[in-house]
Amino acid sequence: MADEFRAMMRQLVFVIDGIIPTLHKTDYTKKQAKNIDKQLVQLYVDWNKMYIYSRKDKFTESDLKTFKSLIIIWAKGFKKLFSSYSVFQLQLPKFHSWVYHIISSITEYGAVNNFTTETYETLHKEYVKNPYRMSNKRDASSQMLRTVSRDALNNHRLVSIIYNITN
Repeated sequence: MADEFRAMMRQLVFVIDGIIPTLHKTDYTKKQAKNIDKQLVQLYVDWNKMYIYSRKDKFTESDLKTFKSLIIIWAKGFKKLFSSYSVFQLQLPKFHSWVYHIISSITEYGAVNNFTTETYETLHKEYVKNPYRMSNKRDASSQMLRTVSRDALNNHRLVSIIYNITN
């Protein structure tokens, strides 16, 4: 799956090139549509460079400087292109994490391969969304806390039984 995704990333730039002038609406002139298209293609190319660089197994100090400059180039292009469309002024957690925290995370913990926010999304689903759905929506916080506590206690008991651990 990941290999297919990376293969698609290399080809998608040719798919998006020229798509806005071809499909543009009347609120853009032809020149504006071509300009936005050029920015979108460049943004995608910058994203690919940054993503490919992020997949390195080890980073030297010069690698981190290069990676940081790639992130800054991409972030500036992203803000320039999408800020006028964002209701929340691009206050996006993943965007913030990439721009402000990824370099320090690499410095502290090593390469970011397999280090994504998917882990946090899974935890959010397990400890927030699912317990909320199981609640009756009245005083949901306390119900969620009881559900999570009960699940943690059951998991602890299960581990104790499996590994024959006594208190």
